[in-house]
Amino acid sequence: MSGCDEVRAAALRGEPASAAHAEHLAICASCREEQAGLARLASALAFEEPPAPPPGLVARTLAAAAPLLDEHARAVRARAALSWRRLALALAPAVLVLPVLVAADVWLLRSAYELLATLLPAPLTAYLVGSYALLLAALLFFTFAAIPLLVQRQSVGPWKEGHV
Repeated sequence: MSGCDEVRAAALRGEPASAAHAEHLAICASCREEQAGLARLASALAFEEPPAPPPGLVARTLAAAAPLLDEHARAVRARAALSWRRLALALAPAVLVLPVLVAADVWLLRSAYELLATLLPAPLTAYLVGSYALLLAALLFFTFAAIPLLVQRQSVGPWKEGHV
């Protein structure tokens, strides 16, 4: 912070002027002019307790906000229920196809292992087939893990103006 900023901050906090601040005030006319206004502002902000709200303000505010809060709560519940239904509908075909995919992958890996075993040494064949198996497992995992994300993304409707 600059010297002016430090002097202003100290004045707003209501701190007595230090020797460095007094030296700055002797040099800086701008800070000297602002000192009285800053002192008034600091005393105005120095309330220990905020003023109490008018009687009935809280009740009136809650009563005015109740319809909007209820509408928002209903919309959130409806979106959540719709989201679960969409997730179940999206996962059902994927889960039904999963055993077929796993069986096809197992057959492919066995066939690849048998073919490569005739051409390459056993450790190299095991490494290649194992690496391919890990790749297939990762692809299946990320494909099935993306389904809930896609369903959630599709279930979010367009933003209403003024509402979150």
